[in-house]
Amino acid sequence: MSRVRTGNAGEKLRTAVEMSGDDSLKTRLNTSISPTDAHAIDVKYHKSCWTAHVFHPVRDATKTRNTLMEHPLQKASLIELINLVDVQTQQQAYLPMDSIETTYLNMLGPDGLENHSPTFTRKWLKEKILTEVPSVKSVPRTDRRKSSVLYSPDACEEGMVHCAIASDDDSVTQMKAIYKSAHVIRKVITDFTKKDKPSTAIPVSSNIDDVPAELYTLIRWIMVGPVQDLENETRTSAVDRAALTVSQNIMFGFKSDRQVKYKPSSDMKTFRPQHMRGNPQVLGLGLTVHHDTRSKMLMSLLNSQGHCVSYGRTLLLETALANAVVQNTRQFQGLYVPPFLKTGAFVFLAADNTDFAEDTADGKGTTHGTITAVYQKADVPGEPIAPPLVIGDAKSLSVTPYHVDVLHCDKPKPQPIHRTEDFVINEVGVSESYQLTQLGWIVASAISRMKEGGQSSKIPGWAGYYSLLSAGQSVTQVGALPLLPEVAHEWPTLLTVIMQASQLRYLAVGDDHPTVISFDMALYEKVLQLLDARPNLKSIVVPRLGELHVVMAALRSLGASMENSGIDDAWIEADVYGSATTRQILKCNHYKRVLRTHIYSYVALYEIALDEFFMDNPYLREACLEATEGVEAACSKGNKCTKAESVKEANITLLEALATAEVVKQFKEWETER
Repeated sequence: MSRVRTGNAGEKLRTAVEMSGDDSLKTRLNTSISPTDAHAIDVKYHKSCWTAHVFHPVRDATKTRNTLMEHPLQKASLIELINLVDVQTQQQAYLPMDSIETTYLNMLGPDGLENHSPTFTRKWLKEKILTEVPSVKSVPRTDRRKSSVLYSPDACEEGMVHCAIASDDDSVTQMKAIYKSAHVIRKVITDFTKKDKPSTAIPVSSNIDDVPAELYTLIRWIMVGPVQDLENETRTSAVDRAALTVSQNIMFGFKSDRQVKYKPSSDMKTFRPQHMRGNPQVLGLGLTVHHDTRSKMLMSLLNSQGHCVSYGRTLLLETALANAVVQNTRQFQGLYVPPFLKTGAFVFLAADNTDFAEDTADGKGTTHGTITAVYQKADVPGEPIAPPLVIGDAKSLSVTPYHVDVLHCDKPKPQPIHRTEDFVINEVGVSESYQLTQLGWIVASAISRMKEGGQSSKIPGWAGYYSLLSAGQSVTQVGALPLLPEVAHEWPTLLTVIMQASQLRYLAVGDDHPTVISFDMALYEKVLQLLDARPNLKSIVVPRLGELHVVMAALRSLGASMENSGIDDAWIEADVYGSATTRQILKCNHYKRVLRTHIYSYVALYEIALDEFFMDNPYLREACLEATEGVEAACSKGNKCTKAESVKEANITLLEALATAEVVKQFKEWETER
């Protein structure tokens, strides 16, 4: 006999007695002061009795409760996986447990794995499969480091799950099964709708929680049927996205029993849409289409097919958004602060004019405005400056009045130029590592095209190749201030935009940082004049020319240096470009064409030079040939993620080969001799 500690043993004993239903035990336990205090009556137990009558029953009851709390998506995934294992083992397949586990986790998704009950383990999954499919056996591999293999010794077709379904030729029975399924799904949708709570935000990003798991699983099964092969992540994601889209459309088109039984006053009336069933699919599509096209006819067409909300509902949503923005401006004295902005993280701004494509009889009365964009990194720490927008339910298209006071500003007088800043020029030039990287792509491209047989190179162009080498950039959040209904190039408008940008910068980082704001070339020149006339602003505002205009200025300079150099004549003589197009390229009147022309010319000239260089130094070509073949093989892979990693490794090998053979040094010496 052993004493039982009463730290938690008394509670377990009471639970076991209640589960047993034995009145004598209940009477014995009630003689204690408290039902959970077994020590008060000096209870003693054999260890074996305690294990058999208390420990195991309480543990099994806990397992049963956990099983009842399983998520419907978990049950559906398990059923589908068991069917897959049954089908493939009956076809004499040998399934490793690691592959089965990967397929099950892909079916669950991240959310399903996180909410798995009980906690997922490979042992639990294996026991479930062996219990549900008795014909399947598990055998260990010779290499104990590898997972065990499931197979069916008998391989009998009578045990296949899908054959039992396919063998039913009774159409009436099948129709009854479909009717029962529809009834279950309708009940699930009705209960799911009742659980939805009104939100102060407009959801436009959908996930599995936006639809009932039963409906989602049914649509997925209809689309791909019982899984016939172990799935990979890419194919699973494509099916999941399609099933989620169809499920949300069904939710939007669902008619309640009350709607079905209602007798309209006219036969021409249809069903009244229920806004409570608006989901990210129909809301996001409606807002996107209206934002991009402003077409009432297109939105009405999509709405009639059940793909998005109506045109009128979209206008009400946009009105509610506008009113929420106006409410935000009242908290900051007329300045709109995007809710994603955080304190302690730097912000960049850009301003430009925005003109609407309007056509009036006399060309007057068209709309011109100024828009300001705000940029901030998404993964920075800090507290939000403004609370989230409170988006209500607009009843009309009336927008709360909003007005921005445009600051008065006269045309600045020309200021004498007194430059006191010291301009520093980088005398080092382009780094050797960058030159080596550029030469690596050129060498690989040139050698791959110099091969016998005239096969096209599998190495992508300059931009495509470096997109595979570059690391992923952090996400930047972008917001826009309300449209300023003033012409951008007017002096008062420019001053107002600069002051708004300075206020946002102050809210984000205080006075310790300047206000950095980008303009196009026309506005940039006027802002410089404005800042020269206002020294107090010049010390805290840093105007910046937009990246596009910087590149175009550099390309114009490059075109001026190439004019009458013979290269422009070569374009015309080779019938690559006409004379008019050549003049456009030299003056950079067509950005994409100019950039493409300079890259092609750069590569063509280098290929000619490298061909001659390798003819004079054949041993260097052999040193680069093997590494180039590795780069070409890596670029020909189909999987995007795998291709990027393979190209990075092959590029490192190529650069090491170039550095070891001192190709850059010898190429420079060869150029000097020539």
